[in-house]
Amino acid sequence: MAFDAFSDLRLNTGHRWDHVMVFAKATADDGAAILGPMFDAASSNVRTVSLWQNGIGIERDVAARLSLSKSFDSTGLVSTVMYVAMTLESPQSNVITAADQQRAALGLYSRNCGVICEQEKGLNDLAGLLKRAELNATVTQDIQAARWHKNLWNASIGLLGLVGGCADSQLVLDTQTPVVRALMNEIAATGEAVLGRKLPYDELGTVDDLIALTRAIGAYRASILVDWVAGRSIEHQALFGSVIDAARDHGVSVPRLETLYAAVRLMLATRGSS
Repeated sequence: MAFDAFSDLRLNTGHRWDHVMVFAKATADDGAAILGPMFDAASSNVRTVSLWQNGIGIERDVAARLSLSKSFDSTGLVSTVMYVAMTLESPQSNVITAADQQRAALGLYSRNCGVICEQEKGLNDLAGLLKRAELNATVTQDIQAARWHKNLWNASIGLLGLVGGCADSQLVLDTQTPVVRALMNEIAATGEAVLGRKLPYDELGTVDDLIALTRAIGAYRASILVDWVAGRSIEHQALFGSVIDAARDHGVSVPRLETLYAAVRLMLATRGSS
């Protein structure tokens, strides 16, 4: 069952929810507050709450909200990393462009030692349901490493495309590949400092692999570009600001990322948004 807004859940309190899947942009308008109706409507039978969002640190507020209720002690908070290369070009015409790259990685954000078995069972059940729906979904024990690896693309090619007047990925690589590579290295250094280990390049690909894969996909506009053109809120803090915050906390130098993010903040100020 799908709802356009979390408030709609209030009308359906009689249902038992096994899995609650949150598909929402990680903008400044989001957070645990908008999940309030879900917590009010759902019962302790919820096995997982999964966040289908890009960015770094997007789970913290929801994790804190879950921890406040004993009814959700055994509920697994599932963090997901999506590789879909899919863009809704026009809500009016329902035009969607997609590349042949649809897959997802799922993992528990945190583990409650007392109920870890139940949380893992819930995670595996969710993954099984997704596979039955023919989605290439895999369970990983290191979802945060996968999330940082995914952000190598979002905070480099996506960021340059936004600052560069909504340039598609092909144009970004045709003109700015050295900058893309340098940005990816800054993000990787930050992620590795946060995690205390190398990113899983052997499993998910090196910086050069990501660049080659992007070239193979062809001209693609990240969803943040589409949101910007449409005048919607964008996920700038989750995708870019959070990396800079983490870099500062861990003493990592990210001068290119800081400069480009400053340009984004100026763009937002000029448009009158945050």
